[in-house]
Amino acid sequence: MPVSLRRAELDDPDDRETIVQLTDAYARDPMGGGEPLPDEVQDGLVEAMREHGNVVVWLAEREGEPVGISGRGDEGSRAERPRDAGHEDWERARHPVGILTGIVTFSTFAASSTLNVHDIAVLEDHRGDGIGAKLLQAAEAWAREEDLARMSLEVLEENPAQRLYEREGFEDKARYMVKPLDEAGDSYAGER
Repeated sequence: MPVSLRRAELDDPDDRETIVQLTDAYARDPMGGGEPLPDEVQDGLVEAMREHGNVVVWLAEREGEPVGISGRGDEGSRAERPRDAGHEDWERARHPVGILTGIVTFSTFAASSTLNVHDIAVLEDHRGDGIGAKLLQAAEAWAREEDLARMSLEVLEENPAQRLYEREGFEDKARYMVKPLDEAGDSYAGER
């Protein structure tokens, strides 16, 4: 089944729900700490991203069978109707399978903005299909369009995705250290 990538809209209710679901799935994975996101984090995650202002999110979706026609109802929600004979405007079901959350930061040495890949995750059943590489490539294309100086990411030493990151041009350049300032800051992926 084909995979499509797109930037998430932090104001779109469907995208908001998808971001929380995929981020929670990542948190439950051993590389994300193996525990679900706390309810309060799930409830406030996307709003905090939106308020931060420098967060960009890409979603990877696998297409499935036709489910109905896409439209907007009076309240702006998705509307679906039964399939009409000969109707050609069918939207296919999209199943979210991956996410990349980036944060635009600043490099004093480059005097330029940079993109930190904060989270990248592909659901376990969809790994090995090149989705992670496609997410990284989409983020890189955007970063180049925005004239950012570089991309960075942190990865646990035991994470097998390191091979992917190296194939995509990332190099091991630094040691990452964390000092929690509150309980939320102690929730570092893989070390909860």
